[in-house]
Formats: sequence, structure tokens, C-alpha cells
Amino acid sequence: MDAQDRPDHAGRLQAFWAHPGTEGLDTVLLTEPIHLRYLTGFTGSSGALLSTRGASVLFTDGRYETQAAREVAGAGVEIVTETAWSVAARHISAGQHAGFEARRMSAADADLLRRTTPAASWQGVDAVLSMLRSRKDPWEVAVLRRAAGIADGVWEEVRARLRPGITEHQVAGMLEESLRRRGSQGSAFEPIVVTGPRSALPHGRATDRVVEEGDRVTLDFGAVVEGYHTDITRSWRLGATDPEHDAWFEVLDRALRITVDVLEAGQAGKEVDAAVRGIIDEAGYGPYFVHNLGHGIGLEVHETPRLARGSTDLLETGMVFTLEPGIYIPDSGGMRLEEDVVLTEEGPVLLTRSSRACAPE
Repeated sequence: MDAQDRPDHAGRLQAFWAHPGTEGLDTVLLTEPIHLRYLTGFTGSSGALLSTRGASVLFTDGRYETQAAREVAGAGVEIVTETAWSVAARHISAGQHAGFEARRMSAADADLLRRTTPAASWQGVDAVLSMLRSRKDPWEVAVLRRAAGIADGVWEEVRARLRPGITEHQVAGMLEESLRRRGSQGSAFEPIVVTGPRSALPHGRATDRVVEEGDRVTLDFGAVVEGYHTDITRSWRLGATDPEHDAWFEVLDRALRITVDVLEAGQAGKEVDAAVRGIIDEAGYGPYFVHNLGHGIGLEVHETPRLARGSTDLLETGMVFTLEPGIYIPDSGGMRLEEDVVLTEEGPVLLTRSSRACAPE
């Protein structure tokens, strides 16, 4: 790997407390496993992080004692016999202003938290965490590059193996088996496998439909490495060429190439979405591009930034996101091409590098 061996968790905690969005906070209590992993390295399913500007402690139970000792960095570890967050909450003093995951916590749990600490005031810190996670450090980019390479290899393998007579479910099985065999920790999400007229479904699930000669085929899947997700889509036609399908490919491929050429820091998500949408509109397919252009990827499949109509998220160096224009014509078929991109100081760089070409073998 072309970066340090593991993330700088202590540095991430420092960055959290240095963010303007934490000004006025005395402490923060976090329970979302994704955030615990990001800030401390802990990968268990049950824990609570209590952090102040001077120190941080991860509370968890005996199931994770050995694991936490090995994984956690930048914070102390305390093994408890009660619910981890309730023990952590008891350390919050009267009058303290505390941060929590307002968008992640259920209304019932938030109410219980406030009743447990009636003398404390609470403030959501979701936006701070989202923004910090949106800018990937060199370690994260290296991990995402590895995951993208695995996905590229899976695409090339499955495309070569796919033949008429197998079902969409069997194709999904091929994807998942190849991901594991090539080093992925699993599927980033349930693979999308749509063939024939069903390729007009942007998020169609695999079915028992048998793949036929001449079918349009779309595969959308991703690899996972060190908990980080990639997301790639490839579409092609099984068998003889199809002028309509080739026309769709030319439009989407051109939209991707032009967009990558003009991407730069400071652009709003809605600007990038509009640029791609304009190319597809000009080709006459505007009504058939029915979803957003892209989204951030990382510890979750969908993160900041959003590249969508109305999105004011600004692109910054270090962000990793998808570009996934598509055309979907009901009862006929569809196509989507999707790449993973990292925005560097020198400009955008594709992490997914496999061929997008839709011509038959």
C-alpha cells in the first residue's frame, strides 16, 4: 500500500475537535459503528465513544476486550458490563454541552439519552463527521484504489463468463464469488443485475430471468477493502451489435469523459450534475436520465458529497465519489456507466480503470 500502514486515528479525533462545528461543545458521545471505526479503528458492533478536547475513551463489553485492545488507537478502552452508551452518558456532568449523532439515533433513544442526562444540553454533530469523512487521507485513497482494482477484475471476469442460458441470480452469484476470491471482504451492496427489457430498471434486483442472446446487460456492484466501499457499473449487449445501444453508450461515455476533464475543486454538486445532464439532454435522452449523477463513497456506499440537482456540496481535494450517468427507456432497456473518482491537487483521477466499451467480444 502506498500510504501508512493504518489510519491516523488520533489525528482524526484532533481534526474533529478543531472543526468549527464543535465550537462550544464540552464532550461528544458517539455510538454509530461507522463513526467508532473512523475515529478509533474499533470494528465491533457495540460500543460508545466519549470524547473531550483532552481525552477519549471507548466503552464496550467483554465480547470485544481482546479486539478493542488490538484495534483502538487514539483513545482509551474501558470494558463494561452494562450498556456501553449508558455508562458513557453517566460521565457527562451537569451543565455540559454535548454532541451526539442526531440523524443516526432513533427518537426513542434520543429521548432516553436526554432523560439519562437531564442537566446536559445536546447538539447534533452529524454534519461535522460527514464533512471530515468526505475528504479521504492517503491511506483511505490507497485502500479505495485496491477495492476499485478488485471490482475492475471482477467485471472483466464475469463479462467473459456470462453466456446465454444462465439466470440473473446466477450472474449475481458469479459477482459475489469473484469478489470474495479476489480479496473483497464481501459485496459493497446487493449487486444489481438486470438484463433484456429489465435493464430499464435503474436499481432492479436480480431475478430468475434467463439471459438470452442479444440481451442488454447491466451490472452494478462493488468491492470492500478495510471497510471501504467501491461502486462500479458496466453495461453491454450480449451478442450482435445494436445501433440504439451503441448510441446510448456514445452519449454516456462522452458525458463521463467531458466531465472528468472539467472537474475541479470548488464546484458544487449541482453544477457537475447539470453539466452531465446537459450533454444527455442535447442528445435527446434527457427525460430518461432519472437519477442523480453521483455520490461520495467510503466507509459507507453513499456519503458526502452529493452530485445532484440542488446539491450545494462543494467538491474538495481528497473527495472520492461516483459519476454514474444513465439512460432508461421503459419496456425497451437501459444503460448506466459508473466510475469512481478521486479529486487530487492535480485534478480528478479515475480509481476504476476497466474498459467501459459495450461492443460484444
